[in-house]
Amino acid sequence: MGIGEPQHVQRYSQRYAPSITCVCGAGTETHTRYGLQRHTIAELFSRPVVVSHIRAAANGFTPGALTGDLKILTGQFIVDTNGIIRYAHYSRYVGDDASVSVILEAFAKFQSG
Repeated sequence: MGIGEPQHVQRYSQRYAPSITCVCGAGTETHTRYGLQRHTIAELFSRPVVVSHIRAAANGFTPGALTGDLKILTGQFIVDTNGIIRYAHYSRYVGDDASVSVILEAFAKFQSG
């Protein structure tokens, strides 16, 4: 769960997880309901965040235009059709996101019962 534009979610979900429905929202109401935290400006310069940015840049990922509330941390969730959370990853700092492979593995386990 992140803050973004629908076209960005569509582009990446089609690329990495075409069989999974991914959603996003422009506000932070859903983030608050899911218990996602906010970070401080000082935390943006903490060691884990700096390392995360260096690792991303080394792999060819550079940040695009910043949108939304820059202080809200992200999370990744798998929610079943009954609204039950089957997998949750709460980011502890900027860049602490579950990898696509971890999310897909969790999804496969959920689907297999």
